[in-house]
Amino acid sequence: MDVVMLGGSDAGKTTYVSLMYRRLGDGIAGFSCRAADQRVHEALHAAGGGVLSGVYPRNTHQREVHDLVLRYQGADVLPFRWRDYRGEVLTQEGATSAQARELRGDLTEADGILLFADSWRLLHAPGPEQGLEIRHMVTSVLRAFAERDKRITPLVIVLTKFDLVAREGPSAIRRLKEPFGPLIRAAATEPHIRGAVVPLVCGPRPVNVQIPALWVLHSGLVGQASRLRGPADPPPTPPPPDPWPVVGYPAWSWALSRILHAWGRRTFSEGLFTDPWGERARLLPLLAPADRLDGLLKDVDSF
Repeated sequence: MDVVMLGGSDAGKTTYVSLMYRRLGDGIAGFSCRAADQRVHEALHAAGGGVLSGVYPRNTHQREVHDLVLRYQGADVLPFRWRDYRGEVLTQEGATSAQARELRGDLTEADGILLFADSWRLLHAPGPEQGLEIRHMVTSVLRAFAERDKRITPLVIVLTKFDLVAREGPSAIRRLKEPFGPLIRAAATEPHIRGAVVPLVCGPRPVNVQIPALWVLHSGLVGQASRLRGPADPPPTPPPPDPWPVVGYPAWSWALSRILHAWGRRTFSEGLFTDPWGERARLLPLLAPADRLDGLLKDVDSF
């Protein structure tokens, strides 16, 4: 699973990754996250601890890629790659630059997209650079949606440093959404796009840090499984007898069960799993926990 994170240079992406990793490392509803590389694990864990103590990491100025693993009750269940783009790519002149081409390809193939914006700057000091960054983010994602297939894709608009504008009341969220209006309206008409807007506070008293990642991973879990189903599969109704019945789960869980039923003939296109039957056996028991995870996200502002 590939996740692309995009935002301005001072939007707080580096701080968020560190704190998100620390939060998910502690575990939520049985789910947790760990880096594949021990050195990366130690660096992110330490950086997240620093943020909780009031020490913030320095901004980085190059694209970073982290190979992470979603875990459940101590077992690896879903590897995912977290791609963090620097803000400079949003203001580069010329759509033929190597970075711009790379970003376009990553957005087209992404299984989840997170867009970051500084809440205070967006409301009180937008400036030409801030406006250009937002317009480029919106345009880049709209273009990617037009070029990609119709697989389920979570999209999260993350409004960082929200504590600086929270006193302005409910109108703050409405005003912060306005620059993303074309993207929100377009995504709302596409049933395969699962969009959310998340106000975020990163610091010693974090707020909503877990929500963007959980939204992406929860939707991505269902989306990855749906990609296993090809045009040659028979329609899901009437269903054939299922040796692994799923009882009492929501409708999407039944659909996921039917998709997984065909897992023996298909693997993910990028070859993330080499033992499809084994992965099926590990994934199916996650349906009930994933439903509980869905309960943690029921109050998220979605579109």
